[in-house]
Amino acid sequence: MSLNSIKRDLKDYIEENKARLEAWENVTYLTKKDGTPFKSMSKNFTNATYKRKESFRGYILEVDTKFTKNQYFRNYIDCGNKDNPNTLEEIKQKVSEEIESTKRFIKSLEKRLEIIDYAYEEFSKSYDDIRENLKELCENDDFLASMICKDIVKRQNYW
Repeated sequence: MSLNSIKRDLKDYIEENKARLEAWENVTYLTKKDGTPFKSMSKNFTNATYKRKESFRGYILEVDTKFTKNQYFRNYIDCGNKDNPNTLEEIKQKVSEEIESTKRFIKSLEKRLEIIDYAYEEFSKSYDDIRENLKELCENDDFLASMICKDIVKRQNYW
């Protein structure tokens, strides 16, 4: 993977998360004229769908996120189980937490994009120096140096 493809992937991931953030920020809460919530939770939201999710044995609030002109994906938050569904206030709090969490995540992705050029260049220089040192330790035997290097990289490849 090249530096440019890493940067492109990061930019795409930032845009995807900005779209997700926008979707959650567009969720609104409807109430009756007297300010009380509707009895049916599914009527309390616009730009989101409250529904029972059998595979989770509970409820979710789901938003559709438009990522590109023709690409949509769904995100959801857990809204309690069938025996103890969250109240409207609890769901509002979870939506707020999702918004704040996504904002922090976007900032962390933008920071990665900000530092990637320098980190890539510095690591590349260090790696070249290490490989050259290994080659000297192996008395210029490229094959031996390559075998050692591959073994260490394979062993350390836990990222």
